[in-house]
Amino acid sequence: MYADHVPMINAAMRASPTAFKRGILFAILSARQPITSVPDQLRDVGKLGAQSHYLFAWKRSAFDYLETNSRQIWQDTCACDDSAEAISLLCRIPGMGIVKAAFVLQFLGHDIACLDTHNLKAEGLGPEAFKTRGPKDKSGPAFARRIARYVKHTQGRSREFWDNWCVDIGETYGRDANEISALHCAIVSAAFRRTYEARENIPF
Repeated sequence: MYADHVPMINAAMRASPTAFKRGILFAILSARQPITSVPDQLRDVGKLGAQSHYLFAWKRSAFDYLETNSRQIWQDTCACDDSAEAISLLCRIPGMGIVKAAFVLQFLGHDIACLDTHNLKAEGLGPEAFKTRGPKDKSGPAFARRIARYVKHTQGRSREFWDNWCVDIGETYGRDANEISALHCAIVSAAFRRTYEARENIPF
């Protein structure tokens, strides 16, 4: 699951600002939506852009911001090895909070994880534990401390969280865990996937 899919997603997103943008959009579209629907949503946004009905509320604001700034965000984020600092960079995107920023970084190979409501419950944490409360909440020492706590809680557990989540969600939807994991590969273009899978040595 993690070992099969995240390395390819990581390679694609680091190689291409277009794939990077798709990774961010995947994370955005997944908010309060069943994971099984996200690949179709991503395809719809790819076809219709800002006219997609999946870009409602803050998701439209995030899309508009990415249209102008995704290349710079790609450059800055891919150059940053510090997970806490990279979360702060991604939180510049309207509506993007700590949890979804960490989801994007998990795609990029950072050894942290996405603590969605399912994972928060599994960890015995309340839904407000790492919630980001609007633009004014994204600055200052209190926000930096919350990011640091988040990174500390998930550091070194990316694969564990990914694989366990896929197993649990697969059971919820009556689908194989590997199939749930593979849904995230909608981020990667078919052309890149063919090239990547043809490599003899996978650099990850």
